[in-house]
Amino acid sequence: MKEKIFPLFPIFFFFSLLLFDPLVYGYAQEPDKNYKTILIQIHGREDSSDETLDMIVMESLALEFERIGLTPIESKSGDAREKAASENIDLVCLSSYATEGSLIEIEVLCSDVKTPDIQASVSKNGDLNLSLDELFSEAVQEVINKIKEQAPNVSITPPEKKTPARFTISLGTAPFIAAGKVNYYFSIGSLTSLYGNYIVRTSFGDFGFGAVTGIHVFRAAGLITESNNLLLPFGADIHYGTSAEKTFSIFTRLSGGIALFIFRPAEDETLSKIITYLSGGAGTGLRFKNNFGISLDVSYFVFIEKYYPIMGFVPSLYINLWF
Repeated sequence: MKEKIFPLFPIFFFFSLLLFDPLVYGYAQEPDKNYKTILIQIHGREDSSDETLDMIVMESLALEFERIGLTPIESKSGDAREKAASENIDLVCLSSYATEGSLIEIEVLCSDVKTPDIQASVSKNGDLNLSLDELFSEAVQEVINKIKEQAPNVSITPPEKKTPARFTISLGTAPFIAAGKVNYYFSIGSLTSLYGNYIVRTSFGDFGFGAVTGIHVFRAAGLITESNNLLLPFGADIHYGTSAEKTFSIFTRLSGGIALFIFRPAEDETLSKIITYLSGGAGTGLRFKNNFGISLDVSYFVFIEKYYPIMGFVPSLYINLWF
């Protein structure tokens, strides 16, 4: 009886394929394309289009794409894909939004400029409030993950981790709306303020410690005469708020110190003295880029003058820079 000999050639061939297959060594897993740039275009759907909201959506998406390693290029009009192709941009993002009351729905559609079949879309719903940046963050992460699933041979290089900014400078100007007995001789003035703070970041918010100065100008009118007046405050400032690294933030602050009070009861007469002051307020911030943003706040100032304390509300708009 003859022994059956199992053919060895198919086995040898199979193991040869395994041995020399690049997949075994991971060569095929190495990315041969790196996404670096993305063009973003925004528009509001139906009756939801609003220039301010357009800007917020655009800046929020740009910031989130930048955080994952893409350089955003903003486009306000025209054929986005044609523009992206002409400028050799890797990805194009077409985003739309619709609002209803305090709700917003955003849709983010991303596609490869050279390979249009590689595309993904994500739709998200949320409230129009200070947590809106989390909605954009989730949308960007999801749409990019879907793109990567369709194109496993591409990659996005994460940005180098930078040391978070520790110093912030805020410059703002506002009307000083007088309150209390000071209304007897003036009702409105102007106050320009300059804040400088060192930021201490914690897991439950940002603390800021620094100094503030400014100039408060008002004209007082009494029964007999009028005077032009200056208040030059200089004091310490402390504030606490949610992380300013996010697109939206809220904060509260407290300041106090001394102020040089200069008043001119007559053209040829100038009097001055040192008084103390306190102020406190709260506001909200909007961060556009890594080192630039704006904030709005309402503060209440009390300049402690002997006869008539100078008190009032100050609704301010600030330009903020981080270093």
